[in-house]
Amino acid sequence: MDYVEYINLGGSDRLTAHQERDLFLAMEAGLVAGAVRDGRLRCRTVAASHELELIAAEGHRAKERLWQAHLPLALKLARAMGRDRSDIVEDLVQAACIGLAEAMMRFDLRRGLRFSTFAWPSIRRRIAEEAMRRDSSRPVWRRRTERIVALKEEALTAELGRQAEDAEIAAALEVEVAWVRARRGCGSDVSIGELWVLEGLLPAEPGTGMDADWLAEARSLLPELQRRILDSHYGFNGQVVPREELAAELGISARAVRRMERSALDWLRAWAARPPESGDRREAVSRKSA
Repeated sequence: MDYVEYINLGGSDRLTAHQERDLFLAMEAGLVAGAVRDGRLRCRTVAASHELELIAAEGHRAKERLWQAHLPLALKLARAMGRDRSDIVEDLVQAACIGLAEAMMRFDLRRGLRFSTFAWPSIRRRIAEEAMRRDSSRPVWRRRTERIVALKEEALTAELGRQAEDAEIAAALEVEVAWVRARRGCGSDVSIGELWVLEGLLPAEPGTGMDADWLAEARSLLPELQRRILDSHYGFNGQVVPREELAAELGISARAVRRMERSALDWLRAWAARPPESGDRREAVSRKSA
């Protein structure tokens, strides 16, 4: 049986909000009844064994109906992402199904969201992760920023109670709308923007206030050559320059470029964890560069 035949078994009508709520309630009741029946959950109940069996069976049917009703959404997203990559469409479909299953288990109907709204970003994130894993030709920072967009989309969707728009995601990330839209597919790389490039490399300690201003000030304190390497390689100047090209441009070896890049990142990490007093910052950099 293929996907289309399986979906058609559940009927072509879309679920109403009321039907969706009833199905999730039945699914939750079935999970609890099954746990009590199997001894995985100990609680006092007046339900007989056969009644628990009926509730568990009803919950299973509700889960299958919910799955059939929302599987088209997962397939649509997977095929849209893989429209130019027919060789990985099946893998993207599997990833979409995993995202859908995760959303079904995490969904809380008491928050007032429609399930399709809640599930959309979860499915997209799983598809994007699979596409990243299969596409090693794309720069690592491109893949990292795609994940940032996916996570922000999921958070905003849960907060707003509807699908977050590109403009809202861009505003939350303080980037251009085009920057967000460019990360929805698997196209060529684009400039990555300051804060998001080093976000994974420089985790902020509580109270350090990691933001774009912080990063701009921190970079300004680096020795000139280290700052130039960091800016060029991580795209602060608008274009990511590979280390080999940067080494040729500076007239030094690629090993020296990597060594100075690591040194700059180590200093930035230390500065993020324990930011010196403003009067001591320049002195700290002077001692490092001496």
